[in-house]
Amino acid sequence: MEALRHLNVVNKVCQELENHIEGLGDKDLAEFLISLATDAPTFDAFKAALAENDAEFSDAFASNLYRVIHKLKSGGGGGGAGAKDAPARGDGKP
Repeated sequence: MEALRHLNVVNKVCQELENHIEGLGDKDLAEFLISLATDAPTFDAFKAALAENDAEFSDAFASNLYRVIHKLKSGGGGGGAGAKDAPARGDGKP
């Protein structure tokens, strides 16, 4: 199950890279970014690691990558937008 989760994270990071910088959806780069984000205890540490490796990503994009990686690595994701946050109706209707 862990291997499947990791593949999901790699695919999502590749997709984010491709969406942000066309032609940059490289699996090896995604793996490297996942490693940096996993090793970084905070976003600031991740941002510093990116800077040390000459990655010139905007703060917004770097923050999004960090959030996505940590969410998916922890088993989050799936279920659609807001599925966990939707309040229960209490009337038995979906």
